[in-house]
Amino acid sequence: MAEQRRTEETLQATRAELARAARITTIGELTASIAHELNQPLAAVVANADACVAWLSREKPDLAEARSAAERATQGATRASEVIARIRSLITKATPEKSQVQINRIIEQTAALAEGQAARNHVAIKLELSPDIPIVFGDSIQLQQVILNLVMNGIEAMTSVTDRPKLLVLRSTPENEGQIRVSVEDSGVGLNEEVTRRLFEPFFTTRAKGMGMGLSISRSIIEAHGGRLWAESNGTSGATFQFTLPSEDRPTT
Repeated sequence: MAEQRRTEETLQATRAELARAARITTIGELTASIAHELNQPLAAVVANADACVAWLSREKPDLAEARSAAERATQGATRASEVIARIRSLITKATPEKSQVQINRIIEQTAALAEGQAARNHVAIKLELSPDIPIVFGDSIQLQQVILNLVMNGIEAMTSVTDRPKLLVLRSTPENEGQIRVSVEDSGVGLNEEVTRRLFEPFFTTRAKGMGMGLSISRSIIEAHGGRLWAESNGTSGATFQFTLPSEDRPTT
């Protein structure tokens, strides 16, 4: 029993480290997007700080306007700090920790993180999030990793598309029996039967610079949360990757 326990602990640690390596790889691909997301609030901080100084430098300082500018500067600094915190949490070496999670919030954060990457590839990201999504019980970092991987794959799938709009739709919907569903739909090149069959195999990838572990790790994460991850072809073009999770009313152990 003791030997089996040690083996299971070693296997869990190896999986966690592999998942972290995949996150770091994805973050590397998103460097330009992260810089863009940081530059916006930092530029707002500078602009509002300058405005605050200008209002205070008047012959009759306008304290109300100066205060308003200072508050906007504070908001920009807080937003930049939140971006950095999200990046640090994704690459940190920490054991999985399950808690109450608002999946819509994670989807919104992930979409913001990938916005720059999408823009450079002329991809529009659309959110269709149900307001009735219940709380789920899970590890927020791991779930963000899954969604981020699906988003990056969707953007990559539309790189060569030229004859139709490049649209990535992220949806959340409540399901029966206390389940929720999250889907990422692209208008890319789609999936043939051979690719669909091998999608979740370790080291199999259709991405030029992919390591072939993202979907395999994502499926193991979702299954560890008591859910299911799969992919479907949209027919003439594009594909939809989706997963289900139990709501907090049905926590997994």
